[in-house]
Amino acid sequence: MRAVVAGATGFLGGYLLEALIDSGIEPVALVREGSDHRLVNRLGVEKRFGDLLDLNSLNQALRGGEILFNAAGKVADWGSWKEFLDLNRGGTAHLLAAAIRNRVRRFVQVSSVSAYGMRFLDSRLLVEETPFRPSPVGRDFYCRSKYLAEQEVKSASREGGIEFVILRPGIILGERDSSVTRRISSLAQRQERVLNVGGLKEKIQLNHARDVARAVVLAGLHGPTNEIYNVSCPPEISKFEFWTRALKALHLQKEIREISYPLGLAAGWMFEQAHRLWGKRGAPEITLWSVYLMGNRNLIDSSKIFSLGWRPQEDIARTVENSFRQYVYTPNG
Repeated sequence: MRAVVAGATGFLGGYLLEALIDSGIEPVALVREGSDHRLVNRLGVEKRFGDLLDLNSLNQALRGGEILFNAAGKVADWGSWKEFLDLNRGGTAHLLAAAIRNRVRRFVQVSSVSAYGMRFLDSRLLVEETPFRPSPVGRDFYCRSKYLAEQEVKSASREGGIEFVILRPGIILGERDSSVTRRISSLAQRQERVLNVGGLKEKIQLNHARDVARAVVLAGLHGPTNEIYNVSCPPEISKFEFWTRALKALHLQKEIREISYPLGLAAGWMFEQAHRLWGKRGAPEITLWSVYLMGNRNLIDSSKIFSLGWRPQEDIARTVENSFRQYVYTPNG
């Protein structure tokens, strides 16, 4: 079986290539010109060039593929609505059209628990049937675009007959992470103290990318047709342990101070507004989405993927340290 991986040069995409190889599957890496191909080359995986916004290139790249894993798109807490819409929903639509044209049997969409929306005011168990809730404040562009991408998958299945599996991972860490841990490391290194959103005794659900990739491959290859799965480890470590291990890995000694979840949300909203009013480039130092991720008290239920036989194998405490260690500050770096 030939499995094409879109987003193969991304953080999770690299782990997907490894998980497919471990499962005895021949992966094909769908890559962009100019992206970092070092891991793909080291794994000896065939490369095919394509762009999410160029349907013709995708039609060529998907020839001979039997199953497509889509881990491509824009993963960020800041950016224009057009960027998120074009890459996440539009890119998914283009991949689906190319897959159907090339008679790809199954489309495996790596979505996110963000497809449930930012649920500020309540604490609930998020199951696969929980509906999307748009945010009344702040930018929920990533959340909305992931939800709309899922709708594209379901629509293509109804109209084009392609099978699908959708997976919604929670927060992902890992040794090759260049998003979550890099942002947090930068803040921790610049600020006098670490500000933790919520209580330090509260537990948090974190996942190693390798475990998530194993779940994606398991459900993609062996899961029933047209199903959705949450993918998240049980809440194993407290926020205090998270920060303690992160600071240890970064060789930092900082005070860890609690701030209430409502105060954190207010701060995120104000940072966003100020950033927009002053016309600054890049992302604000704090965003509503980042505060929500670290402070919300929703629990992600992954019993459905557990029923397929998936079990997390990576030690989360060690994962935190390994994820942050790559961002230790050095005078020359």
